Amino acid sequence: MPSGSDKLYTGSKDKNVMVWDCQSGQVGVINLGGEVGCMLSEGPWVFVGAPNVVKAWNTQTSMDLSLNGPVGQVYALVVGNDLLFAGTQLQHLRVTLLLLSH
Repeated sequence: MPSGSDKLYTGSKDKNVMVWDCQSGQVGVINLGGEVGCMLSEGPWVFVGAPNVVKAWNTQTSMDLSLNGPVGQVYALVVGNDLLFAGTQLQHLRVTLLLLSH
């Protein structure tokens, strides 16, 4: 669960991210168009690794980003020192500078 959020995010091979509202019990669906390889929550941000992209949502501001650049299915995500590291099936490592407070 992202910091300050009452929603739980899950993803699967069916190409969907499920958004579970812990207060109401309602479930929303976001279709990514590609298999969810991994997910990461960092502060108010949710990052989802999919084929050739990392999707990012800020749960407080509703900002929605697509971080293009990874090649292949993204299977690993780590955030450290305002950098997002994305590891792919093709043994590539993509590094992106993030401004997580914005």
